[in-house]
Amino acid sequence: MILKRRAAGFIAPSIIAVASVMVSAAPVLADLSGPAAYEIESKEQYCADATTRCITPNQRPDLGSLRFALFEAYRITTPSGNLERTAHASVATPEALLAKCAGPHSMDSRGNIHSTTMSVMVGPGGQNLDPGTISGSVSLRHGLESDTVSTATVALEVADSVTRDSAVITGTQVANNARDTLVSGGFNIAITGAQYDEIVAGPDANESAPPTPTGTTGTMWCSTGNPSVSTPGAPAPYFESELNDVIDSAS
Repeated sequence: MILKRRAAGFIAPSIIAVASVMVSAAPVLADLSGPAAYEIESKEQYCADATTRCITPNQRPDLGSLRFALFEAYRITTPSGNLERTAHASVATPEALLAKCAGPHSMDSRGNIHSTTMSVMVGPGGQNLDPGTISGSVSLRHGLESDTVSTATVALEVADSVTRDSAVITGTQVANNARDTLVSGGFNIAITGAQYDEIVAGPDANESAPPTPTGTTGTMWCSTGNPSVSTPGAPAPYFESELNDVIDSAS
């Protein structure tokens, strides 16, 4: 199963030069019948050299230097005895985990923008996720939706039993949950498995079309916490470290 979050529809070649080449919208688990016990989210488009130089106003982006990273972790059932109204908690291992790395990007003769992608999507049945294993630790402090300095620290390993892909995610993210922005830190993501070529924008972009295997396997690294870059049509970067169960039913 490949994580596909892409805006469908035609993008004229004249717009592609400044259009976003990586789109990732609302969380896959946003349609749960109730809020997850916790959710940690981090996604952004960035330049490979951790600057903003690959995006120049009114010019074509340096497609070869564009990167994208996404990490989402959810605890769906309430960990016994771990959630407090003070929003200070060491919480149980996530039950659903999504990770994606994308880049570099390129444009073909038809004006399609391609990206080399790798992803892992593991979680319970009924959520459009693959079965697999998730192990490691998660710590989340000051996780109210209104908290402006919420800290999530993760050291996780995930293995997809269907695709045989795997990922390791480590790091500490400090997020402003009230604004869904990054305060400091970030997550390092290493995904091992098969690589895919994905059309992320252009005349042949199709939401239902699966990415094409490149025949290459290996490990791809990406990270959040870089200076985010954006172009017209790109979703805003999104960062959140939130405890939902009991604490904030409106989340």
